Amino acid sequence: MWLVTGVASAGEYAVFVSGSRLHVDRHEASGGKVRLYNAGGYIEIDTAAVRGYEAEEYVPPAPAPATPAPVAQPAPSPAQLADAAADKYGLPRRLVRSVMATESDFRPRAVSPK
Repeated sequence: MWLVTGVASAGEYAVFVSGSRLHVDRHEASGGKVRLYNAGGYIEIDTAAVRGYEAEEYVPPAPAPATPAPVAQPAPSPAQLADAAADKYGLPRRLVRSVMATESDFRPRAVSPK
């Protein structure tokens, strides 16, 4: 009967006396033998051949870079819109503003009764 004197969790390295390492899921030691489990199978070797065990280092994935929230820009005022249109078409700013004031009183949703 196999008596378990040491059980380790998945993800470790068996370090051998020779200095080499072997990744195993777990190990079980009993008396003078140790079983090294990996991928559904195991190997059994003398306990004296194993110097020790090292836990597998878990390196968490780097967090995704945070995307900055879009900064809400205030809507341009009617006067700013008038000035931009005047500049775009090479018209005097006072002329464009006076037309907007007369036509819609600067209301963007104004509809002509005509």
